[in-house]
Amino acid sequence: MGLFKKILLTVGVGGAEVNTEILQSTVRIGEDIEGVVNILGGSAEQNIDRVEVELKTEYIKEVDDVKQKHRATLVKLVVGRDIAISPNERKQIPFTFRVPEHTPISMNRKTVWVETELEIPLAIDPEDRDYIEIRPSNTMEVVLDAVLNVLGFRLREVECKAGYIGRSEGGFLQEFEFVPQSAFRGVLDELEITFLPSSEGVNLFMQIDRRARGFKSFMQEAAGLDEKHIILTISDYDASQGSRYVAEILENTINNYC
Repeated sequence: MGLFKKILLTVGVGGAEVNTEILQSTVRIGEDIEGVVNILGGSAEQNIDRVEVELKTEYIKEVDDVKQKHRATLVKLVVGRDIAISPNERKQIPFTFRVPEHTPISMNRKTVWVETELEIPLAIDPEDRDYIEIRPSNTMEVVLDAVLNVLGFRLREVECKAGYIGRSEGGFLQEFEFVPQSAFRGVLDELEITFLPSSEGVNLFMQIDRRARGFKSFMQEAAGLDEKHIILTISDYDASQGSRYVAEILENTINNYC
């Protein structure tokens, strides 16, 4: 091999390529993602030190009133080491991993992807990115249905922000911001919910923002005292009773703070 060709391989030209196939385009939190890493050898033999598959997302962190996008790794899996691949040779590496509970749900847009990287000495590491739709767990789905379709709230915004609550993981939180349309209209300005993992089902970190009524309420709103923060557990058993049952739990809880 001439010097020029060696240099081209060093910077990644003519080197190995990677393409990952995800066997399902949609997966629920707590379920498994299955896939296959396809590697195609380049124009010369190469040694791949490591093949990594990662589940990633992004979140917003505000620094000096400026919103910045940051990436978070939810799962990191090494699926191969010390692999020699000949010119034009094809290799396949299957993998499976579970979607963790703190993975953001895909609402309105996909923000979670599977990223594959080949670590090759003295070369630009080939990468592949595949976006995937993350659906809520069954219990989370019942809660969302109760809020949207039984209590009649409207989903105004979903955003992943930097932060922690209790033992939350990843360095970020996904906030769901709801506006009352029927129940609690005129009583609440908004309701924010963040899902937190629980061995019983799911914990809801709820911010209940009451609407100002009268001078006292106006002063409380001005001082930020109109917001109540609570944690409510919705068990898998509660969810199994249906959306109306869960909506009644939510309605009674919110009424206690209005």
